[in-house]
Order: sequence, then C-alpha cells, then structure tokens
Amino acid sequence: IGGLKGWVRNLENGDVEILVQGDPFKVEELLKWCHEGDKPTQVRVDCLNEDQVRLVTELGSFGIRRL
Repeated sequence: IGGLKGWVRNLENGDVEILVQGDPFKVEELLKWCHEGDKPTQVRVDCLNEDQVRLVTELGSFGIRRL
C-alpha cells in the first residue's frame, strides 16, 4: 500500500511485527488486509494486536526487516 512508512519482520516465535505510519485510511487498509486479504495458503492470522506509538521521524519507505 503506497505512501506508508515503516517495516515488517518475522519474529523467532513465529509472530510477525509491523511498525507502520502514514495516512490513517491507508493504515486501516493494511490492517484490514492482515485480517481479510488474499494471502498465501500457508499464512494464517489468528490474532492482531494494535498499539499506538509515538511518531518515528527516521522511518523510510515500507520494507522488510531481518532479525
């Protein structure tokens, strides 16, 4: 989803962590996709926890991070 900043990464316990900022409508679109979007068959979302954090000014374009 264009215009978002932040990252996504897989955690060692199998969870996925996302830090995203941008237009609130686009952030909501991303969260909706996490729940309902067309994902590969091996991907399953059981729970989605949301926390609001302070704006991070040094974030670049949205991308994948490696541990």
